[in-house]
Amino acid sequence: MKRDFELVKKIMLHIEEHDDLEFDFGEDDQQLVAYHVAILNEANLIHAVSVPALNGTYQLQETGSTRLTWEGHEFLDAAKNPSVWEKAKKKVASTGGSVSFAVITKLLQEIVTEALGMK
Repeated sequence: MKRDFELVKKIMLHIEEHDDLEFDFGEDDQQLVAYHVAILNEANLIHAVSVPALNGTYQLQETGSTRLTWEGHEFLDAAKNPSVWEKAKKKVASTGGSVSFAVITKLLQEIVTEALGMK
């Protein structure tokens, strides 16, 4: 599966507001959401559980302690502002559209720093 930063942001915003994994999947595939929950957990951005099932799919499993980590809050604080998010997406697209999480986080922080007149 491919990593989708829009879905990452959507999941993290939901967890910040609700502290749970009770998603309205809407257009998002449940397997894709569960996969992203798993990799967000592995990246230490959230505390939650998404477990692989025997058939190779992913399932969301409530842990009782679903929440953002400090690092998750840091990323989301930079990504929340729609204009900052759009600027970062445009810069990423200009590179071919695929960058690491560390790069997009740094890019978001740089855009916020510039907006605050600190650079």
